[in-house]
Amino acid sequence: MDIQDPYLWNTWDRGTPYLYGINLQLRGENVSTCFGIREFKVINERWFLNNKPFFPRGTNIIPEEYISTYTKERALKDAVLLKGANVNAVRVHAHITNPVFYEVMDKAGILVWQDFPLQWGYSKDIEFAEEATKQIVAMAKLLHNHPSICVYCTHNEPTHNRYETVPLLAAVLKKADASRYIKEASDFREHPYPGWYWGHYRDFSALLGKPLPSEFGAQALPVLESLKKTVGEDVWPPDWDKWAYHNFQYDQTFNVARIDMGNNIEEFIRNSQEYQYKLLKFAIEVYRRAKYKPITGIFQFMFVDPWHGITWSVVDYWRIPKKGYEALKIAFQPILVSMVLTREKVERTGMDRFPLGDVYVINDTLEELKDVTLKIYLNNGNRFEVIRTNIAYIPPDSVSQVIDTRDLLQKKNSPFKIQFEKAEELIASMEPGKYLMEAELVDRSGNILSYNKEGFEVIESVVKVIKPF
Repeated sequence: MDIQDPYLWNTWDRGTPYLYGINLQLRGENVSTCFGIREFKVINERWFLNNKPFFPRGTNIIPEEYISTYTKERALKDAVLLKGANVNAVRVHAHITNPVFYEVMDKAGILVWQDFPLQWGYSKDIEFAEEATKQIVAMAKLLHNHPSICVYCTHNEPTHNRYETVPLLAAVLKKADASRYIKEASDFREHPYPGWYWGHYRDFSALLGKPLPSEFGAQALPVLESLKKTVGEDVWPPDWDKWAYHNFQYDQTFNVARIDMGNNIEEFIRNSQEYQYKLLKFAIEVYRRAKYKPITGIFQFMFVDPWHGITWSVVDYWRIPKKGYEALKIAFQPILVSMVLTREKVERTGMDRFPLGDVYVINDTLEELKDVTLKIYLNNGNRFEVIRTNIAYIPPDSVSQVIDTRDLLQKKNSPFKIQFEKAEELIASMEPGKYLMEAELVDRSGNILSYNKEGFEVIESVVKVIKPF
């Protein structure tokens, strides 16, 4: 049957996820299913949905340890949480989950990257290859009608099977379903973990994992109520062996991330969640500012806990968000105003007291922005507008640098130079303490298109700074 001028399935941020229903009568029995019409392709690592460029703002998900207990109600709640975090793509990580998940993703308009359930190394014998090829064809048949599934990946982090079993499975899968993009493997090199397994989270500035980082993140403790459900009522001092059983990583927490335990469990939870928030927000914004140059998409690890664990999730098993969820909500906005802070501490009477660097607007929509206004505020309990500039035009699907401090501050009479100097004077008049720098992108009607915030601290000067002539 040909459908003329069909309604196309789109992600929620690109339009409507149109679905068609089909009813068949087979030997007196009614059979029905849903399907969608869309086109998806990958060209030079860039994704295209319905012939329009698409940047996946993604996350990894293992929604439930016991697949049979994952209900439609739980899947619907997960869809609300995903869309609330501005996620438009999700990677079903290293397994096939309950069918209700895919039904809900179809209707919610969230694009799915589906892994075949292979992870790390396996036997090289012929029996394994035969069974794997049999099961990968079965996966293609099982999931065929779901328009949300646009990408298949045959193996996560393969080791010695990488150039033997993996190409075989990719070829078999492509023959079984030529309508989807087949990614051979999600390799270790695509999974950067600075700030957790090594280095510092600012190492993300090197665009590690490019062009499509498909795992990155850090662990965080859940809220106290959930932590007690996980490890028991006696949470302080921690029983490290019991915590390790629930996935907590002691070495990475204290020796790499250098998270401070504080004086009680409430402080430890707060410090842990704050660290995950900072790492995720920094990494995502670095990647998004490099959209298409060379980053073609991102998939944070991971979204929810599949069991009573202490993991990299931003939402715990009981679906209570951690602070890292807010990082996704902010940094995954379809229109994002992104500020680069030059430092996290400034001396009140020193030089360079206003730590704002370059500012970018990332527009993932297919709509151009005209006559918008960028406003930047200092907030220490009282809110002061310190920067205002009008932006005539921001192209669709683009990254625009709207403040370049290296260029503008060199101009003696630059409006930005004057505004920066007034901001520094304002900071010098305030008491030391923690501040927020807030940014708003506002349209002509006063609607806020994007909001962002960065924290910094003002401290007293220890040494008097003498400015040179």
